[in-house]
Amino acid sequence: MKAVLVLAYMLCSALVKGRGRGEVKFLSYTDNKKCDCCSDCDFYFEPLVIQTSTGQQLYRVAKTDDKGNSQSVNLTKITQLRNPLSFEFPTNSTIYIYITVYDSDPGGDDFVRRMDNISFRFGSTSWSRQHASHINSSGKAKVEFKHRITGCDTNFQGLGCNYCIENYYNSDCSTYCEPQENYYYCSSKGQKICKEHRKGEDCRDCNNNKTGINCDECPDNFAGEDCIECKENFYPAGHCNVSCVP
Repeated sequence: MKAVLVLAYMLCSALVKGRGRGEVKFLSYTDNKKCDCCSDCDFYFEPLVIQTSTGQQLYRVAKTDDKGNSQSVNLTKITQLRNPLSFEFPTNSTIYIYITVYDSDPGGDDFVRRMDNISFRFGSTSWSRQHASHINSSGKAKVEFKHRITGCDTNFQGLGCNYCIENYYNSDCSTYCEPQENYYYCSSKGQKICKEHRKGEDCRDCNNNKTGINCDECPDNFAGEDCIECKENFYPAGHCNVSCVP
């Protein structure tokens, strides 16, 4: 039941703007480009950039190693990638990866391709595997990688860090409001809404001269809907502190 309630809470909550922490691990790069006549291709990336759709750069590798590369590159062994790459990301954003590929040659490096069609969204704490392909006049290439979320900012939760934790509200999850039984509940913006018959700071006071834990009782010697009348045999009006039995 608790899991169901948490899911319902998340589905009903507005998406928020915070930050999370994630990792990307590059696995392999394959390319069927015809390179030098007598040796393998020596592919390298210059640069490799990870950024958001708004252009906010999250990670950048200026240049990767080209030693020992071929038409199938094991990216887990490329020193400059520091696999996995760890960085912070804004919630509710699509992450883009841009890779410019060159072939290293003694007489001058050759441009191979620019892969700008790689995108994903963080959505799981488990590794999610993905690949992207690119075709141009040089041939066809594919890059494989995986990604996962590793943590959320304070007061954020969800598989994309895009919901407030319980009792926190607003787009930055900075407003705290915990409902209090018999006193108030919280609006969608974290404002305290007094329950019926209650008023004042933290809704601790009763309306209409009422008293009691539920504000549904009249003070001693008072009666009526608004507790402004005296009970029988109590006087004067407004005070009701003198008893007189005929």
